[in-house]
Amino acid sequence: MFTRFPFLRLIASLAICLAVGYADLLLFLPSIPVFYNALLKPSYVPGVTAIYYGILALSILLGLAMYLIWNAAVTSKDARVDLYLFLFGLLLNILWFFALFRLQSLFIALLVMAVLLAVGVATFYQAIRSVVLAALLLLPYDLILIAATYINFLLFVMNPSVALLKIF
Repeated sequence: MFTRFPFLRLIASLAICLAVGYADLLLFLPSIPVFYNALLKPSYVPGVTAIYYGILALSILLGLAMYLIWNAAVTSKDARVDLYLFLFGLLLNILWFFALFRLQSLFIALLVMAVLLAVGVATFYQAIRSVVLAALLLLPYDLILIAATYINFLLFVMNPSVALLKIF
């Protein structure tokens, strides 16, 4: 069905990525008053409003990238590999939000973020080989993954009692 109707792939891609963004927000927003606001953070960490709108904007960019990759995956084995990496990255994205904001474990979140960053870079690399426009749409996400990994590391270092509290 999706093979013959690219418009349905567009709708499905946007819906999947927006659903992931929504799940991220559901994990993030309840933790703001108690957990997130209590963390020591570097001064350049964006505020809650910026994070909220950033998640929504990235979800749309990711949906468009997924659509392009999915279209190419119909005929290209390289693009199929990219699609699988992309979907795995979406799963890791939710897992990172879960680890950080639900489990409140900075250490587990850092481990998940490191894997997510590796998958994001691999997805970008694969997209350059199969769907260049999708790679361009993935670039802001990968740059944010790099920054988020660094910030997650700083949170881990700046909040050692929180980081270790949820592990043991």
